[in-house]
This record gives sequence, C-alpha cells and structure tokens, in this order.
Amino acid sequence: MIKFTGESLAGQPTSVPQAFAGRKTLLLFGYIHKSQIDIARRLIGLEQTNIQVAAYEIPRIKGMFLQMFSTAFDNSMRNGIP
Repeated sequence: MIKFTGESLAGQPTSVPQAFAGRKTLLLFGYIHKSQIDIARRLIGLEQTNIQVAAYEIPRIKGMFLQMFSTAFDNSMRNGIP
C-alpha cells in the first residue's frame, strides 16, 4: 500500500494507511473526471453483498489548474454528488 497524507472533508489531517490500521477497509480512488458514477456503482454492488467493510472514496486531483478549484470539488463532495 502506498503511503500518503491529505485532509479529510472535515478539514482534519489524515495519513493513509495508518488511519485504517487494524480494520478491513476498501479504498476507491477517482483519478479521472466523472469517475464518481463508476465508484457509486461499485459501492451499490458492495452494499448488496452485505459485506462488512468500511469503504472510502478518495479523489485524486491532478494538475495545478484542478488544484486551484479543489475547494469547489470538496464542497461538492460534502454536499453529495448526484
């Protein structure tokens, strides 16, 4: 597992994988625009299996231009992306 640090939507500093130590955890990384739809489909399937695992969506914003708008992306995620 790669190690990285970031900030949660609540504004708290977070380190992965340390934040999930000792727990079954599924991390879904979104590397491209509009990957939310694919991630949502997988989460629906996971929910239907009744597997007990914590799942987290982790967006990866790439490039200087997109990072400038990271606050807008974060706000969208806090409000739920349809």
